[in-house]
Amino acid sequence: MNFEKGSVQKARRLTEQWIEKKLAGFSSSISIGLPEYDDRHNKWRVPLNLENGKHLLIGEVSIDESLNEIIDFTDIQLIQKRIKKYRSIAAEKKQPPKSFFAPRPFPTK
Repeated sequence: MNFEKGSVQKARRLTEQWIEKKLAGFSSSISIGLPEYDDRHNKWRVPLNLENGKHLLIGEVSIDESLNEIIDFTDIQLIQKRIKKYRSIAAEKKQPPKSFFAPRPFPTK
């Protein structure tokens, strides 16, 4: 398959439009990974990552080889569940230990 210049950008735009339509309330929490062409299945695969600095994979969108339509995606409720789960983990602030053990320095003679 020969790819046109801008195929990756087209896959990203199509995925962004899908996110805005299907996951509108969560779009600020999702970042799009690097689209890649899966030549075994003749489709594009676009990873959906959680926008939290760690880029945890929360789902995937599949696009037909001509980049015209989305043909498959991770269940929307599952994506939402994963976002809520990781948001709640990030919201919990880790408390520093109450006491910090510091050994006494060795005497120098």
